[in-house]
Amino acid sequence: MMSTKFETKNIRHATTKLFTDSGNIQPVAIKLTQGLDLIFHDYNFDNYRSAISFSDKVIRLDFAYSGSVNLIKNNHETIFLEPGFLKLSQSSDDRNNYSTVGGHYRGVTILLDRQKISSEFLSLLENKLLLDDIVTDYLQNDDYILVKTEFIERFFQDVEKVKLRNRVQFLLLRVAELLLYLDSEEAHESVLPKMYFTVQEIKKIYAIRTYLLENMSERATLKQLANKYDIGLTTMQKLFKATYYQSIHSFVLSARLEKACYLLKDSEKSITFIANEVGYINASKFSAFFKDEKGLTPKMYRKLYKN
Repeated sequence: MMSTKFETKNIRHATTKLFTDSGNIQPVAIKLTQGLDLIFHDYNFDNYRSAISFSDKVIRLDFAYSGSVNLIKNNHETIFLEPGFLKLSQSSDDRNNYSTVGGHYRGVTILLDRQKISSEFLSLLENKLLLDDIVTDYLQNDDYILVKTEFIERFFQDVEKVKLRNRVQFLLLRVAELLLYLDSEEAHESVLPKMYFTVQEIKKIYAIRTYLLENMSERATLKQLANKYDIGLTTMQKLFKATYYQSIHSFVLSARLEKACYLLKDSEKSITFIANEVGYINASKFSAFFKDEKGLTPKMYRKLYKN
């Protein structure tokens, strides 16, 4: 049986402190064994700055449960981490600015120090050079990579459910299992293309979202939107989906439906007026759209909630 010591205090090879506009925050950091630490993130603010520094022999695994966090590098590049994605990286410094979409992010970080990792944990890996192999395979030519598979999602769902004080041994075995999986052909074939965007492009996407919400009665095409905000059409579509988890088309339909429901319940405006307000010139087409989404006609929906 492996001997481990459970600690709920600052991890020894990292300073886990975040700086926000409203003050400093200390994330929950847990040491599973020598050289292996978990940091749990659950933040409700728009922006923060990290001040984590550690040995350049540390492999960092970041997984997002909910919310999206954007790492802003060198004041011009951003890296997205979305729910279900695992980011592998190796860096001796993490003094970067982050922003969250919607003001919330929940995730977990696993830190593995290749120099300090315990021999007991290495014995679980079968190959004591596995950590070095992972760096060579994934990070020799890249500062980070993204992977998304069903196995990875299930793994982190299990981690989230564990009662940590009673299941340290279980977590050690699961982390070993994750590392062995990352050495598999399936994991290597599931590496995703990177997405880098400039801060200026991010700001344009925020502006496009605001414009769509405030001008719902207009029916601008994607090309018109891209021209209006001086952004490439493909870049706009990819970045909007990365930021808000849905295409521009889906976002507009959802926003129209939400506004229509609000007006039907909380106003006496006519259905024709509401149809025009949410971008439908033809009230019949609006009614058909509404019924497809809600299972009720606008008139039936209003009657149901008015009663």
